Amino acid sequence: MRAYWFSNLDGTTVHQTEPAEVGRTDHAEGAIIPCQNGLHGSPTPWDALQYAGGPVLWVVELAGEIVSHGDPVDKHAASERKYISKIDLTKTLCAFAARRALTVIHLWNAPEVVKEYLTKTANFDDAESIRAAARAAARAAAWDATRAAARAAATAAAWDAARAAAKAAATAAAW
Repeated sequence: MRAYWFSNLDGTTVHQTEPAEVGRTDHAEGAIIPCQNGLHGSPTPWDALQYAGGPVLWVVELAGEIVSHGDPVDKHAASERKYISKIDLTKTLCAFAARRALTVIHLWNAPEVVKEYLTKTANFDDAESIRAAARAAARAAAWDATRAAARAAATAAAWDAARAAAKAAATAAAW
């Protein structure tokens, strides 16, 4: 299952001290219980941001035992997590936070230096970072759709073959 997960710049979190590496698969031992034990990932980058332990967004593949959490589901805990790709969103997240702060700056008498800092930070546009994140999300969606279509086609072919075999066996038995 394709998912998203955030880490610190060095690939660690409060709960994961061994740095994540693209291509590696980690394994969790014991009962998989969201928020207690397991390797986590969220269905969307936005969901993952709610649990972010740092500014690096990872595209991950969850496998093995997977337990969903939330209503609606906003994360999963799994027994396996493979690290597919990553992107440092530090500047993008800072720009987003500054833009949000500017929407309420009128509610207090902010010093001029704060207004200037927020304005400069909010106007940062890391177009390449945003494009890379969009490309990663598009690739993940395309891959998921391709797998689902292949799975559906294989299932349909298997059922057709089973029906044909059953029909042939029934005809042979009747003769």
